[in-house]
Amino acid sequence: MSDARKRLEAEIEARGLTVIGRFIRWSRTGESTLQLNWDVDVLHHGRRIYSTRYRAGVAHCPSYSCTSGITRMEACQKECETGMAPNGTPIPLDPADVIHALVTDAQARHAASFEDWADEYGYSSDSRKAEKMYNECCSIATALVEALGEEGLAALEDAARDL
Repeated sequence: MSDARKRLEAEIEARGLTVIGRFIRWSRTGESTLQLNWDVDVLHHGRRIYSTRYRAGVAHCPSYSCTSGITRMEACQKECETGMAPNGTPIPLDPADVIHALVTDAQARHAASFEDWADEYGYSSDSRKAEKMYNECCSIATALVEALGEEGLAALEDAARDL
């Protein structure tokens, strides 16, 4: 485990954050891209502060690095559908990855406006889809700041920076 990951995990623990996930079958998500899916709740000292869907690409499937070709994709598709590794154990949700993704999204709060955010991330400021993403990122930021304070979220951002 890298020092950056250890640092983020320690900061998550110090801030009293927990992530609880419920695996969602890929076929029930309506997504065309094969991926692992969880509905997650982020808890702060046991109190839910944010709920969302978390997705991890097929490279996170246990079979991805062990097999090749069509066998790899068949194995990954089975894993994305069942949430189970080839040995029969559930594929774990990584809380540090979830928090990292949320903290990264929450950086939208640093943009002066939607237009500035869109420009920085390469989205069209005329896109309703991009505006929806921006608003979701701002909602994440609001939930994290309300629970942790600006200093707490900044500490998580700092810890997540090198991951």
